[in-house]
This record gives sequence, C-alpha cells and structure tokens, in this order.
Amino acid sequence: MSTPLPWYASEAALTALEREVAQAAAGPAVSQLQLALAWQLRQRQPARASALLETLNAQPLPPEAAARRLLLSAELALAGGDLAGAQRAGAAALADFAAIGSGIGCADAHALHAVLAYEGGDPQRQLAALREMQIAAGDDIERAVAAAAWQARVLAFADLAGAETAAAAIAAEMPRALPSSARSQVESLHATLAALKGDFGVAVPHSIEAFRLAQDSGQLHASILLACNIAFGFSNIQDYQAALEWSALAQDVAGRLGLRSGRAAALSAAGDCLRRLDRLADARELLQEARGLVAHQPHARGHGTLLLRLGELHLADQQVSDAEACFVELQAHAQAVGNADLLDHAHVGLAAALLEQGRLKEAQGFAQAVVERPRVATTRRIAAFELLAKLHELHPSYPTPSGDTAAATSLRLLMEAHQLARGLADYRVPVSLLDALARAHAKRGEYAQALDFAQQANAARQALHQKASSHRALALGVQRDAQRMQVEAERQRLEAEAQSRRSALLQQANEALERLGAIGRDILAQQDPLAVCECLFTHTQALMAVDCFILYRVQAQERCLQSLFAREAGRPMAPIRRDLDQAGSLAARCARERRQLNGDAMQLLPGTQAMLSAMFTPLMLDDRLLGVLTIQARHKDAYDEREQAMLRSLSAFAAIGLANAQRLEQLRRTQVQTAQQEKLASLGELVVSLAQEVQTPMAVISAGGRGIAELLDQLLQQLPPLLQQLDPVAQGLLAELLERLSASHTSLNIRDERMQRRQLAQALQQAGFSDARQLADVLLPLGAGEPLDQLLPLLRHPQRERILYLARKLALLLSSTANVNAAADRATRVVHALKCYARLEQSQGLQALDLRDSLDTVLTLYQHRFRHGIELCSRFEALPPLHAHAAELHRLWTLLLDAAMQGLRAPGRLEWTLTRDGMHARLTVCSSAAGIDTDLPPAMQKITASHGGNITVERTITQGRKFTVRLPYTRENT
Repeated sequence: MSTPLPWYASEAALTALEREVAQAAAGPAVSQLQLALAWQLRQRQPARASALLETLNAQPLPPEAAARRLLLSAELALAGGDLAGAQRAGAAALADFAAIGSGIGCADAHALHAVLAYEGGDPQRQLAALREMQIAAGDDIERAVAAAAWQARVLAFADLAGAETAAAAIAAEMPRALPSSARSQVESLHATLAALKGDFGVAVPHSIEAFRLAQDSGQLHASILLACNIAFGFSNIQDYQAALEWSALAQDVAGRLGLRSGRAAALSAAGDCLRRLDRLADARELLQEARGLVAHQPHARGHGTLLLRLGELHLADQQVSDAEACFVELQAHAQAVGNADLLDHAHVGLAAALLEQGRLKEAQGFAQAVVERPRVATTRRIAAFELLAKLHELHPSYPTPSGDTAAATSLRLLMEAHQLARGLADYRVPVSLLDALARAHAKRGEYAQALDFAQQANAARQALHQKASSHRALALGVQRDAQRMQVEAERQRLEAEAQSRRSALLQQANEALERLGAIGRDILAQQDPLAVCECLFTHTQALMAVDCFILYRVQAQERCLQSLFAREAGRPMAPIRRDLDQAGSLAARCARERRQLNGDAMQLLPGTQAMLSAMFTPLMLDDRLLGVLTIQARHKDAYDEREQAMLRSLSAFAAIGLANAQRLEQLRRTQVQTAQQEKLASLGELVVSLAQEVQTPMAVISAGGRGIAELLDQLLQQLPPLLQQLDPVAQGLLAELLERLSASHTSLNIRDERMQRRQLAQALQQAGFSDARQLADVLLPLGAGEPLDQLLPLLRHPQRERILYLARKLALLLSSTANVNAAADRATRVVHALKCYARLEQSQGLQALDLRDSLDTVLTLYQHRFRHGIELCSRFEALPPLHAHAAELHRLWTLLLDAAMQGLRAPGRLEWTLTRDGMHARLTVCSSAAGIDTDLPPAMQKITASHGGNITVERTITQGRKFTVRLPYTRENT
C-alpha cells in the first residue's frame, strides 16, 4: 500500500474515508480503500468490518495489502474471543510483513501480540512485543509514542520508579501535534502512575481524557478498561454515583462489541461499588458472573482484579476463610505475573482476613510489609496503618514495637494514616479512619480531639451521596432481576419442550440397552488398551452424538489424568493432561468424586472446537479408579437420561476391558524385562570374555613389536661391519647358518632336547673344542646340530663370538615375529567371531542359520574358559541350514556352556558333537564334571521349546554329564 494506514483514525478522518469509499469507482483503488475502512472499523463496527473482509477475501491484493487483510482477520478473531485464531493469523501476518520489509505492518502485528499477551496474563511477553513494536514503528510518531507509553504503563505494575522515569522521557520528547490514539496512551500512562500512588483525584481526570481520546480514535476495547478504571477511581474517592454510571457505560460498550473480558471488567467495577455501598448480595452476584466470563484466562490481569474484589466482598460479609483463600490465590497470581500493585492488595487483604481470625502475628507481618515496602500506593499504606492500629486497639495485650501502651501505639498509627490521607488530592478521608481516631483520643481522655474527629466523621458521612447511589444501584438491580426473569421463563419453556420428548427418548434408550450385551462382549474380547478404546469409540458413535471422545487413564504416581485415547470429529487429538486437584476441570472433579457429571460450555482447549454438551463418568473396577471417560457434543442438550444410562453401562464394560488389557500389558512388559535382564547378563559375561581374549594377544603384539624393533636395530648396526671382516668362505658359512636358523621350527620336549645337547657336545669335543658343553648350549637353539662338519671352520674363526651373538639375535627376532603373527591370528579370529555374533544378534525373525558357524562363534568368544587344563573337543558335521532365531540360539549355546562348565576342574574335558538325527539336528555336549546334580535353567527349555525342540541331561558319577539338544527341521528347512 502506497500510504501507510494510520494505527487508529479519528472520527473526522473516518468520516472522510467513508465519503472517499462511496465516491470511488470500481477497480483496485476500491479494494485498497475498503481495506483501509475495514481496518478502522475493526473495533468500532466489527460486524461491518467482517463483511468487508469477506468481500476482500475474494479479490487479489498486492503483498502488503494481503498481509494487512490477514492482520485484520486476526484483529476480528480477537474481537470475537478466538484468541488461538488471532494468534495464528497474527503470526502469519507478521511473517508476511517481515518478508516484504513493511515496518509499519510489523509494528501493528506486534501491537496485536501485545494485546494477546495481556489477555493471557504474560507481562514479560507483552513488554517484549511492545519493544518490537516501537523498533518496527521507526519514524511513525503515532505508533512509536503509543508503544513507548504502553510499555511504561505495563512496567508500572512491576517497577513504578522505572515507569515514572520512562514517562518523563516520553513527555520530554513528545511532539505537540500527536494523533489521538497516541495521546490516549500517554494520558492512560499518567492515570496509571497516579492510581498506583493512590492519587485518584489526579488519576481520574487523566483517565477521562484518555477515554475521550480512545473513543475518538476507535480504540473501543481500551475505552472499556478506561471506563472501568474511572469507576474504580470514583469509588476510591467515594463518589459512588459517578462510579456506577461509568461502570454502566463500560457494560454498554462491552455489550455492543460482545467482549467477554470487557463485560467482566465492567461487572467487577460495578460489584466493587455496590460492595462499598453495603449491597453485598448484588455485589456478589455481579462478581461471580464476571469471574465466570474470565475463567478461561486464569493469568489475565482482569482475573487478578476479580480475586481482589471477591476477597474484599468476603471480608465485608464476614466470610473471613473465603476471603483468605481469595487473597492467597491473588498473591500467587500477582507473583506469577509480576504485578507489585496486586501483590500489595493481596497482603492488605490477607492482613485483614487474618486479623479477623485472631492470627495476630501473621496479620501484623503482612500489614507491616505493606507499610515498609517502597513505592506502595498511598491508599494501600493507609489501609495497612489502619489494620495495625485496629490490631492494637482490639488486642491491648499484644506486644507493641516501641514498648508504648496499646492505645498510644494505635493512635500513632492512625495519625500517620490520617496524615497520608490528607496529602492526597481530591481524596476524602475514610469515615472509618476518622471514627477510629475519635475512639483512640477518647480512650486517652483527649475529648476535645475526639469530638473534633467525630464531627469530621459525621460531615464525611453527610458528604457521601449514598441515597442517589443507592437508587442507581437499586435500578441496576431491578434491571438485572427483569433480565433474570426473562432467562428463567425461557429456560422453563425449553424444559417443557424437552419433557415432551423424554418419553420417546426413554423408549429408544430401552432398545439401545439391549444392544449393550453384545457390545460388552465385543469390548471384553480386546486384549490391548488402545483396541479397547477404539472398540468403545466405535460403538459409542453408533449409540449417541459424539463430537469429542476422550478416555483418560489415572496416573497414580503423578496424581493426574492422562489421555489414552482422544478423538475430535473423528480425528486424533494431542495428548491431554489433567491434574487431579485441577480447579475447574470436570474430568478431575469426576475422578475425585467418583460419580458421573454433566456439563455444558466446556473449557476450550487450543486448537479444538467448542463443545456445548458433555458427560463425564468414572471408570471403576470394584473400588479402584482406572480412569475417566467423557463424551461431548457441539450442540446443547445432546444428552439426557438415555445417554447417561448407556454411558454408565459402557463405562463398566470399558473398565473391565481396560483392567484385563492392563494385566496382559503388564505381563508382556514383565516377560520383555526378564528377557532383557537375562540378555544383559549374558552380554556382561561376553564383554568380560572379550576383554580376556583380546588382552593377551594385544600384550604379545605390543611386547613383540618393541623387541623386534630393538633386535633389528642391533642387527643393522653390527652385521655390516662383521661381513666386511669375513672372507668369502666364512660369509658363505654364515649364510648357511642363518638359513638353518630361519628354517628351524621344530619344538622339542625336554627329554629330546637333553639328548641332542649331549650328542652335540660330544661331537664338538671330538672336534677339539675345549668349551664343547657351552658351545652346544649356544648352537642347539640355532638349529645347528646336524651336519656339524660344515660349520667347524666358522666355529674356529677368530670372529666366532660375534658370529654366534648375531645368530642368537636373529633367532630371537624370528621367534618374536612368530609370536606376533600367532597373536594377531588369534585376535583376528576373536574379532571375526564377534562380528558374526553381532550381525546375528541384530537380525530379526527366522532365518536360515548354519549351526556350525553359530557354535564356532560362541566357542571362540568364550575360548578363555577352556584354559587351565580343560580340553575342548568339537566335532561338527556339515548340516543343512536350520530356520531359527539366531540371537536366541546364541543365548542357548551360552547357557549350555555355562551348565556344562559347572563343577569342571582341571584336568577336564568338554566334548561338543553336532550330528543329523533324522529330521532333527542334534547337539551333544559331554562334560567330565561328575556328580553335579543341577536343574536346567528355564530359559534353555523355553528357547528349545520355542523352536519345537527339546533338551535333556544325563548324569553319572563316573562319566560326568551329557546334554542333548534336538532341534527339528521344518518344511522350510527341508
């Protein structure tokens, strides 16, 4: 759009825009003008704005205009109470404005998000949205100033000093010519600051000016709250006639716009005024109605204000326990949303309620906290002083802070309150304070002062326009009574029509109940909780109107209800949780009271449809609560006695079905857990086995590698110089010796080694060597025993010692290399076995399995168990593949190995034999451990049975034990 739209336009600008739309010709320009008009009518005339939006939805618009159209739909959704729809459309509009770089559009979208945050009771999110609005507004004075003033007003409830600083900065920079929408925000800021300080004589004029500007600029939602604030201000300066008039005006505006939150605020203001006029019954009715309007927004500021009004009403009606409960809830609300003003109200109310109950120390603590807290509204501090004075007046024996008498302390506190009250502009000193001062002076014998304050109290009473205000309150009461009579008449008419339909419906119920027997059998046949729910849902749809179906299951440990099965309009819903002590939840109440409940106008969950009829019934088995079932419909009066009786019967079947399904589910979990524990135990043993199997080869490789490196270094240093000193004949003899050394792999036992050493020593002695025995010890490990004649020249060579030294080193080198190779081969076999084991463990279902490979894998992984004098013998025939679960057979072989190794000591023997026995594969394991009488583990029997086989064990005292496993070949195996 070429020219940015004003945020809010004045009445004069709106009139000019209306004229321009009427005179415009057809074409794209008309669409732009219609969009501008609909934007300015969004709060003035939302129905007309919606009609214009429908027209615009059918027309193509430029990107910025299309984004504005989307934002307009969000504003209208907010006006209609659809907060979730407003949030979605507002977020989409913000994204579109950001994509095209429209700062003004982004600012307006952030303003919408600030309102949504206020409605949701989230001041931090509201402040964040307003900061973004101010940044996006840029040079747009209307939006920038409005955002700054709005921010300061929100901040004031948590940080009054910071808000005053921000207000001063705004006043210093604010231009003279400012649109009425922004001036309304600035006036509202000044009114809020004055009200929070208790200066209602200053706050009311600012609020009235802000209301006038808001009305002129089309900010009707804000004007409702401003009218309520004006009514509250007049009540605080004891002008109840004006307060009632302003609350009536707020109700009128909210009623025309259909704003629930606005009506609630107006009713709250009127209820507060009626309470002050001692019309407690009327006040209670108004406040309860207002609370019902905002029950869906527990964190909104309006909810906190209503708690304050209800608490004050309970105090006035001497219902101190109810008052205390309201103020405790208000304290929690104020702390949650960070509202210091409401927290002060809560503490004053708690002090009053506790004082009435005789809980003096607690009452004094809350009142003293308000007195000592910085930046507390003056009216709240006055009330706290009055409460402290009342405490010492009613309870003279209660200790005083300064050690004075109770009368002196009470008088001092009252005088401080009186001094504060006289310092407020246009504020009438409360009659209660003047009466208390008269009593306090009289108790001290100061009768002149007592008379003076008593006369002031009488004058204050006469100054109050109670008679006119009472007439106005009476008129409002009569009007409400007439409305109630109309509603009651309509209700009776509808009830009479419903009664005429009741007989026919009961007949239908009797026919439907005959179907319940078959339905019950169908439900009880299900073995899975979700299958039970699906079956119940299907049958319930056939019997009655079901737009929403939710079955909650009790979570006893978390003390909550968790949805097990939830459908709305036939589609699955997101998981729903309800705490058992959750206030306002019919599901939680049904669980607590364990009885069937009916409801209407259900609390709307985000993303769900509005339901106007509902039934809640507990799922009971004996005295045990299993859950809660709710059936809901979009239209009113969907369920009567017929549906209620049917639902009770269905819930009984559902409870039994769920209990049975839960038992089966628990049994399955137990079986899975047991199998998992056994598998983990087997895995732990396998890890230990692998550690032992891999550790030894790695140690050999590590040590051998270092030794080989050292020997090579020595050989490379000493061999070349030696070869240079030898003649060709000696070099040839040395080469022959080294060749014998590399070809010598024979390992001798001790007896043969002694014989060869003796023969070699004799031959060397005959050859004339005096050190024949020592020389034989050197030559024998080198494989140089036979034939000796060829080596005699080398042995007589002057470099004999160096030649034999190098030969010994080379022998060590070859031996180390052989050891490293053997260790590497051993580690390779273990790793290969582990890979086969892991691959088969991860496989799912039946597969063709080579039993030899499966057995070799397990025996290789547990090879360390066969050392220390235990001999393993295995003989496996080549058999056809067997269709089996590989992981289960691995576990069977491991368990079988454990059983066979029990009691087996060195020297011992273990024989594994795999053969074909007709249509079976037979594995026989013989252990030499004798006399051990152990039962087979159940897991072994279970695995073999699951494969259609069996396992047996034979025991003898002399021959040990013999295990036999027989596994059949199925048709697939064959």
